[in-house]
Amino acid sequence: MQTLVRPQSRQLSSLATLVLFGLSVVSCSDVARAQSATAPLRLPPVAATYDDVWFKADEYNAEPLYDPLAIPADNNSWNASTVPTQRGMQGLGGNDGMMSGRGLGMGGRGSGIRYQWLADSDTDGFGMQEVSAQAGSMIPPIFIAPMNVNVGAGISMLDSPTDLALPGELYQLSLGLGMPVRFGDDSVVMLQTNVGMSGEISTQGLQLGLKAIGQRRISDRVTFMLMGGANTLVDTSRVEADEVQLMLMAMGRIHWTDTLQMMVGAGYMGSQAPFPVMPMAGLEWKPRDDLHFNIMLPNPRVSYRMTDTGDSQWWSYLGGGPGGNTWYIERPDGITRPLRYSHFQLSLGVERRSIRGIAGGIEIGYAFGRSLAIDEEALDRAFDNTLSISTSFRF
Repeated sequence: MQTLVRPQSRQLSSLATLVLFGLSVVSCSDVARAQSATAPLRLPPVAATYDDVWFKADEYNAEPLYDPLAIPADNNSWNASTVPTQRGMQGLGGNDGMMSGRGLGMGGRGSGIRYQWLADSDTDGFGMQEVSAQAGSMIPPIFIAPMNVNVGAGISMLDSPTDLALPGELYQLSLGLGMPVRFGDDSVVMLQTNVGMSGEISTQGLQLGLKAIGQRRISDRVTFMLMGGANTLVDTSRVEADEVQLMLMAMGRIHWTDTLQMMVGAGYMGSQAPFPVMPMAGLEWKPRDDLHFNIMLPNPRVSYRMTDTGDSQWWSYLGGGPGGNTWYIERPDGITRPLRYSHFQLSLGVERRSIRGIAGGIEIGYAFGRSLAIDEEALDRAFDNTLSISTSFRF
């Protein structure tokens, strides 16, 4: 059996350099745009939307999001330049860890990159560094409707106890297509298909996914959403895992006023997800333009706008929620099994929101309730609380 050596964590000096570089890039872009700005930024109104894993409200990213109900029923009047760009970039194990095949076929135009460092609490603890990138493009309608094409890639560098015999590096690759199909002015179904790999470079971790997300505007104030789908393993030889992962979700959203909304629902993300069952409920309240309370499970968040430079805005926020990832790895007995990592996290961050140009932010988090599990081996290892730092850029 191959002897596995624990990789050494990156030095904090290099991490600090990366953080300072990110701030300088974003700040320089801000200064240049502020000099030519003639009017304050007006972000588009919030619209109900979806996230492929947690189905969070779009205010979590505070970016103009692609809303299929906004597409004209007459495709001849569709113009790519008028469709908002989705530039949200999610992490591979932060508040909203990237699962196998997540986010595929849902993004609009734009791309992003993110780095996250999860500290190793002690010599027998578990730490991780992750780099992820995603790019999306929207293809104009040819027959029925515009189509979203998304590609993503990521690498996770693990610092784990040697007795667990885990690989030092794990990978994620994904390709997805999505297309909205309208039924009148008030109903739309988003059809998605994706292929993704999570874990070691092997066909045993390759999955195919199909999903349908239906959204119906019942009235001016009420929107209902229903999702159903499944992921299936392509190569099940020498794999000990559920071949098919079912996903279900139902959610309703009520727009009480222009500043107050309520959401209630729940989702089942599959037995091998870090958190198979997720509640989705809470309130979104905007008492002022510069203060937003997004008290919605599973990712509550309070945001405060610090400055408005004309073409962008700087916000600070306090938030939290679950995070994690699932990889397929080959064990010492030659059988491939799913490895599941999960935690909860409190986060404090600063971000630049922009409709055009570079957006991004820096976040410091406190992770607790951390564990690694391989159900088929009755392995469930808990780890001490630790700190995390992440930075992201969106273009």
